[in-house]
Amino acid sequence: MTMGLLGVDLVACVTVTIASGWLVTERLMSRVARVACAFLAAGACVNTVGIYGMLTNVDGFFYGDVWPSEVMVDIGLATLMLRWAVRLHLASHEPVCP
Repeated sequence: MTMGLLGVDLVACVTVTIASGWLVTERLMSRVARVACAFLAAGACVNTVGIYGMLTNVDGFFYGDVWPSEVMVDIGLATLMLRWAVRLHLASHEPVCP
C-alpha cells in the first residue's frame, strides 16, 4: 500500500473516530444506533493508532497486529446500514431523507 493511500486512510479513520464518538452522545438516536457508533468509534480509533504507527515506523509494530479493529468497524457499519435499509424499506413512499 502506498504512503498516499495510508495517508488518506489515516484521515478517514480520524474523521470516523471523531464523528462516531460525537454521535454516541446523540440522544435522538436509538440505543442500537448509538452502540453501533460506539463500535465505529472504538474500531476507528485503534485503526488510527495502527496506521499512524505504521507511517511513523514504530519499532516492532505492524498494522496487522490491530486487525480486529477492522471487525469492530465492520460490525458498526453493517448495523447502521441494516438499520437504515430497514427503515427506508418500511417507510411509506414519502421521502425519509431531506
